[in-house]
Order: sequence, then C-alpha cells, then structure tokens
Amino acid sequence: MRSLTYQNANPSLVPRIATQDLPSTMTKTIPFDYVFEFKLTGKSANNVQDVVKVQESIEISMQGTFVGVSIGYSFLLDERKSQRGFAPAFDTANSPQAPVLLATTPTGSPFTSSGVVIVGLPNSEVTLLAFTDTSIQKMILDSNKNTVDFIDAGTTLGAGQTDRVALGNTGIVSFIFTSSPAANSVLRVWDFKNNLLNQPFTPDDIVVGPDAVTRKLPVAGDRKFTIYGLAPAGAGTTRARIFLLQGGVGLAQVVEDPPGTATFDLTIDSVLGTPIARKEINLSQQLSAGDVLIVQKTAPGTSAQSVFTVPTPSLSTVSLGAIAKGLAGANQSLTSGVRLSQRAANIFAADPPLSQIDPTIVNTAFEPVGGAEDVRFLYSIDVVGTGRELQNKPIHNIAGLGVANGDRPFRSFATPIAFEPRSVIRIQIEELSTLPGTLYMVLQGYKILGTGRVPQ
Repeated sequence: MRSLTYQNANPSLVPRIATQDLPSTMTKTIPFDYVFEFKLTGKSANNVQDVVKVQESIEISMQGTFVGVSIGYSFLLDERKSQRGFAPAFDTANSPQAPVLLATTPTGSPFTSSGVVIVGLPNSEVTLLAFTDTSIQKMILDSNKNTVDFIDAGTTLGAGQTDRVALGNTGIVSFIFTSSPAANSVLRVWDFKNNLLNQPFTPDDIVVGPDAVTRKLPVAGDRKFTIYGLAPAGAGTTRARIFLLQGGVGLAQVVEDPPGTATFDLTIDSVLGTPIARKEINLSQQLSAGDVLIVQKTAPGTSAQSVFTVPTPSLSTVSLGAIAKGLAGANQSLTSGVRLSQRAANIFAADPPLSQIDPTIVNTAFEPVGGAEDVRFLYSIDVVGTGRELQNKPIHNIAGLGVANGDRPFRSFATPIAFEPRSVIRIQIEELSTLPGTLYMVLQGYKILGTGRVPQ
C-alpha cells in the first residue's frame, strides 16, 4: 500500500485546488479506485429502438476529494449462458463420409438402359468420372439433369450441359445413362466440395448404401446396414457374403443374419425412386468408428468385392455441420465464429482420431470466438450534479480503453481529474457485442483526505 503526502506529490498529478480552502488537517493522500459494475445481457440490437443501454452512478465519499488518474475495464463472461467449450456433434447428416455409387437394375447388359444412384453428404457437389487404362471420361448432364452421357475429359461443354451435380438436402440423386462409358470402366464419384472420393466401382460390385427409410449411410453406433447391387438381367439371384473387420478389437468375422445364415440374397424394390436390388443386414453388435465392411459377390459371375469403412472423425475432418450442431447444444450460433480451444490446438498437428483423444478434451475441443477480449461497447462519463461531461459523444471501448486481454487495458487521463466529495459520477454503457456477462470499469486514482469542496 502506497502513502503519499500532499506536499511531496508530483505537482503535475495534483488538481488545481484553492489552497486557502484546504484545511490544515489535509496532510496525506491514499490510493483508491472506484469500481462500476454493469450486467450485460448479450442481446443484439437490429435497430435503434432495441439498443441496450445500462448505467451506474457512484457518489464520491465525504472523506475527501477523489483524483482520477486513469480508467480501465475488464469483462467476465457468463459461461452459464455462453458455454465456452463444446464438442462437435456427429450424426448421419454431417459425418465426413466419402460418396457411394449404386448401380440401378438394368434391363439388358451392364450400363445399357440403366443408371446410377449417387449418395453423398447433403448439399455437396460431385462429378462422376469413368477411368480406363488409357482415358478419362466424365458424365455430362442435359438441362433437365436426369439423363447422363459420357464424353472425354477436357471436351468443351455444350449449351445447357453441366458436369457437376448438387446432391441437395437428401444427399441422394439418381440418373439414367443414355450412352455407356467406355468398356471396362471403373467409375469414381468425386465430391470436390469436401475433397472426398468413393471406392472404385464397377457394375458387378455389391456395395454398402443408405438406409431405405432414413436414406443415411451407416455410422458408429448403428446395428444395421443395407447392401445394394445389380440384379441379373435374366433368371437368377444376386447373392453376397459379408465380412466385418473390427479395428478397435482386432477381430475379423463373417457376418451372419440370422445366426447361421452367412449368404444374403438381394431382392428388387424401388426404395430410392428407381428399380434397385438390395438387402438389409442386422448385426449382433453396434458398428464402431474405423470398422470395415467387406462385401463379396458370390453369384452370379465373378466374386467382386467392395469395401466400406465406418467414418473415423478427427479434428481435421470435422464438418461445419457437426460444429454447428455442437454450437447449438451450447446455446451458441455460428454468427460470431468458432476456433480450436488451446488444449485441442496443442494436439491438432498429430490429428489422431477423436476416439483416441481424452473425452474431456474432445468435449471442449472448440469454443466460440466470443471471449472477454471480444466484448464491444460504447461508454460515456459525466458528473451528474454539475452536468460536466468528459467527452462530446460516447466512445468505442477499443478506441478509448483498448482490448480486455491485457493489451492497453487502461487509459491515463491527459490530466488528473478531481471529483469533490459527495459529487456523483455516472458511466453509461451501450452494448454492441452479443456476449452476456459482467463488465467492470474502474476509475483509478487517489483520495486527498480532509479536503473540502473543489471549485469547478
């Protein structure tokens, strides 16, 4: 605690006070701060009528004159209303999955009078490519976007044509081929919006596809999935065998449904709006992140195989949808932005799967960009009794006081300001940011004990 005598005080820091009015008992000064406290609601204002203004007035003690030397502030975020850390919330709508390609049931040989169904992330954009040993072809859609032709990559598009497909809110779109890709082509769907690529696909493949009801691909926690494939052009049945590789426990097993049934017959229906052969498989345990499903075709024809991996999200693959859903659970929105928390940022470079990270870190991996340093407001100061104002209009806190993170967190007055005993100081605040919490403003200075009134 400092103790300064009036006689030894720096003359430049002492207010101009008439010495004949000072009692002889005034012999010392003491450091003292006056604190103003404001409860900010965090409500945004879309017009002048809704602007939130708060104020607080403090009466100077009768002990003596208060000399204000500087002003500072701090902001304490109300984390009960504005939760800081949150985890991304994954579901079948926002899990980062590569697109899947399904062949619709043909009326003739493969790719003749048939088509494909593309299943991917909702609202993504994809293109369909056909690869051979010597060429690349891409699909071209006509203006009504339900028939597909193939042309060599690099060919100029005609009027009303496009090589991009918007998957829409469902993430599913189907097409009819009006011309076949090159013989022995391998088809790939490229989701260039999310930088994802499907497994190589041929018409003989039986693949894991979306649920017939929810139309979502399987994710960790599911106990069932659906396989799709081409039905034979003539008599016969498409049949498959399925293997499950459980990465978490290192177990490989044959899938049976019901127990004892290890092969599955596909039947034709129109659940996706087009004739397609499928079979729903039920598991005895839940799928886990990183599990691999291998589907092997056993009839008819050769034993083609396809692979589906249950998504294993990491920090680098977290989608905006998962972040937005996590924010909603924390009563926040994307309007102010988000960032990695410091604990999560320290492990971001290694980018391990979220399942391998301490749950306490995952649960606070992200935070809104709305900390104490982001609070914004306008302020004004006046002396109520005299009507004296210390500025001509309200001041933005960054311009007058700096940022509440230690970077210029206070402002020294050009000259010290003397407030006489029992005078009333008022500070008015106008909220600009949408952060709920408590704002503290502090007039820092000292008291001159025993002084009387100070001339204005």
